Amino acid sequence: MKDIIEELKNADLRDYAGIPFWSWNNELEIDELLKQIEAMKKRHLGGFIMHARTGLKTPYLGEKWFACIEACLDKAKELNMRAWVYDENGWPSGFVGGELLKDKKNLATYLTLEEGFDGEAMACYVSKEGGFERIFSEKEAKGQKVYAVRLNYSPANTDILNPAVMDQFIAMTYEKYYERFADRFGKEFAGFFTDEPQYYRYSTPYSVVLDEEYKSLYGEDLRDGLIHLFFDGEADYEFRERYYKLIHGAYVRNFYKRLYDWCEGHGCALTGHSVEESWLFTQMWGGAGVTETYEYETIPAIDDLADNFSARLSAKQLGSAREQLGKRQALTETFGCSGYDTPPRRLRAIGDGQFVRGVTMMCHHLYSYSLAEQGKYDHPPCFSEHMPWRDDFADFNDYFTRLGYLLSNSDEQVNALVISPLSSVYLNYKRNDEEAARIFDIRLMELQSILKEKGIAYHLGDESLLSRHGHAEGGALVFGRMKYKYVIMPYTSNLYASTKKVLEEYAAQGGKVCLFDGVPQYTDGKRDDYSFLRQNVTLDEIAADGAIKFQASVPVEYTYRKGKNFTMLYLFNESEKASRITLTEKFTKLDPVTLREEKTDGTLELAPEGSALLLQGRDAEKSAFEAGKTEDITDRFRFVKIGENNLTLDFVNVSTDGKTFGEPRYFSEVTEDLIRKDYRGKLYVRYAFTVKDKVPVRLMREKDRGEDFLLNGKPLSFGQSKFDVLFEEADITDLIRQGENEFTYSVDFYQDPGVRFALFDPEATESVRNCLVYDTYIYPVYLRGKFETDAQRRLTACTHTPSIKGIDKDGYKFFAGEAEYAAEIESKEGGRACLRFTGDYMTVHFTVNGKEYSCALNDCTEVELDKGTNRIALKITASLRNMFGPFHLKANEKDGVSPFSFTMSMSWDDGKSRFFDPAYKTFPFGLEKIEQISAEKE
Repeated sequence: MKDIIEELKNADLRDYAGIPFWSWNNELEIDELLKQIEAMKKRHLGGFIMHARTGLKTPYLGEKWFACIEACLDKAKELNMRAWVYDENGWPSGFVGGELLKDKKNLATYLTLEEGFDGEAMACYVSKEGGFERIFSEKEAKGQKVYAVRLNYSPANTDILNPAVMDQFIAMTYEKYYERFADRFGKEFAGFFTDEPQYYRYSTPYSVVLDEEYKSLYGEDLRDGLIHLFFDGEADYEFRERYYKLIHGAYVRNFYKRLYDWCEGHGCALTGHSVEESWLFTQMWGGAGVTETYEYETIPAIDDLADNFSARLSAKQLGSAREQLGKRQALTETFGCSGYDTPPRRLRAIGDGQFVRGVTMMCHHLYSYSLAEQGKYDHPPCFSEHMPWRDDFADFNDYFTRLGYLLSNSDEQVNALVISPLSSVYLNYKRNDEEAARIFDIRLMELQSILKEKGIAYHLGDESLLSRHGHAEGGALVFGRMKYKYVIMPYTSNLYASTKKVLEEYAAQGGKVCLFDGVPQYTDGKRDDYSFLRQNVTLDEIAADGAIKFQASVPVEYTYRKGKNFTMLYLFNESEKASRITLTEKFTKLDPVTLREEKTDGTLELAPEGSALLLQGRDAEKSAFEAGKTEDITDRFRFVKIGENNLTLDFVNVSTDGKTFGEPRYFSEVTEDLIRKDYRGKLYVRYAFTVKDKVPVRLMREKDRGEDFLLNGKPLSFGQSKFDVLFEEADITDLIRQGENEFTYSVDFYQDPGVRFALFDPEATESVRNCLVYDTYIYPVYLRGKFETDAQRRLTACTHTPSIKGIDKDGYKFFAGEAEYAAEIESKEGGRACLRFTGDYMTVHFTVNGKEYSCALNDCTEVELDKGTNRIALKITASLRNMFGPFHLKANEKDGVSPFSFTMSMSWDDGKSRFFDPAYKTFPFGLEKIEQISAEKE
């Protein structure tokens, strides 16, 4: 049998390598597309997802579009990569870039409640003792309070619960690709990514298909009970549970299963994810649950956006279903909204937090065709060649590719099942008041924390999947491919009848049950007896019977797995404290990037946000590094040089006559004001900046329809920028002057009416904004060169020696490049050591006595020191955050960075926004501390 290390080193792992969202967000050119694919291959990506997105100017599904697709398929075949197609223009999937919105029969519908009789309403009701009664005329009210449930249409969303709408979506999208590329399906054309399908999420959802289905299932008129969706009480439970189970079933069958069956029948794969999977109550916004959809995807998927470890539930649901259903892989669309300043070591930790819970494959959000126009604001970070740490991106991808390969080709050793309380959420859910439903999420999170503290490996069990794939057998609960010895009941109020039946059989066979907080009181929304469900095992007893035993000074997440030729233990510490791990079995530690294997000697330390991949029962010659003496060597480093500086100009003065300019205003506020007023005509734009000292400087801007470019009244011509295919630059060194300077241009300003609808119409939703293309928009410009900036944002000569501890403080507040430092350090004995870099930076590349090292995925790198003097030269890389921002957002960026963070779109009123701060907020850049850590003597 082949050794697993050799397998990882030599096998073709492209099907496990990352496939980023490749944002097609402007006018596309084939040569540039092919150039970017070659760059992706160089960075060890396995393929790409061609994603029509905000800003796309090439007509979606037009002839040029398909020519671009064909060229990319050819290049994918040449480079042995996998090309995927995103099935929509923007998101959510299901409206063909707006085409299906043109017919009212396709529109999504939703329900609202009003007081008073309305003959045009779907149904009217009067309250009576114990509930409500439907009435059909105002006379029947008899002076009682009347409620009307009204049907509403969304002009911006389609009814994906309706098979007729889905058939059109498939015909206008999936079939169009098959007509052209049938012979490539299942080869270089890997399949489709579908994104965030949802019924109308902003109110109580409805679909025309529900009435007939409800009648068929229950023999009752659906409209007799709609009032129960808006009130709280035991009398409302049964209908509410039926309704959301019904609408969830329609979501699964008519969207996911329909697409999956089509893809299966046409030889390609389906992946993608539902909306808002992070909590059970937010899953009610799009499909009343997500886990059942995983059965109908080739590679089931989630998204996990922002920098907050939010996948504790979603990744666990996904990983559980993957094991139960026998799905080989599971995908995450991740990192979007984390912001430009999130370093690769933090991104690695975000990825670890998902992979340890069941994800096996990565979709990086976002690889941008261009950062021009809205591209730079589109839920950063970006992973394209604009990224300052691009030279470390291959290592980043190798880490997750090899980790994903091991996870995909092994079985998790789990003997405990936690029943998901989703149906309890159904009983208590109201779209306009979600607090009663949220309690089940809060209590489930509490249980998850306790299970982590006790080291209990577990899976979550979705009731819909359990109804088809679960049964009791010999005192165990069999769930698809899994066989569970223990069942843990979380805080829950309701179960499906099918779940109750399985649990009754399980209990009758002597199955082991642990009750976290009592037993349910309802079955399918009706009060029921659960006296059969009694606790006969404790969590401590379950923990003692785990497949693997180890001690952790701080609780960690882990997965213990067995493959054909390896057994692995993968640990992740998402705490802010280090965790000391004591092992009872023999393990080696494997570095997924270098494939270096080391002995652990029974203990290892997981740093905060650190991870470890351990292989059981193996030997290694070298022991893992054990830290000894630590010495702060920061002050030994001297400044060598620094790259070009940047100053972003994001305030403008505008004029309609070229003579009288208004006061300086924020670029997006000006643009939005012009759109709101429907201004059409010549517009003159002015950017002002101040020069204290004459310095070398270039002006960089985005290519657009602008003309008459002037710098201090002198004509200016631009050439192609190396930064981006749609940026241009001009050397203005000889045109600037001490004091006030101005860059001006003119443009014919106009906007398509659809833009005004998307921005300002109260019925517009994200679907129409996510495929928005502005005809005219005023964007910032950038000054680049060898200069510093002072507190007044003036350009000054380079007179400072930037401190390594705070490079941004010494004239480089808006810097987005690299800085170099050097030092000499002493080692009495030489040999193994570590250098640890603490601070605000993306990566550190350095040499020790000429040998190259990098610090990217962690904050510490092992090095070899010579006895005596050692020469270190290091290069610190900054992020794009202080070049692009967001500079003026009052909110905490850790809550998520979106286009709104930069533009505050739709919040402006009379030149003001409550989210806007005119002061500039930048992030630190530098190394707070550099430590030399000697190896512990053996």
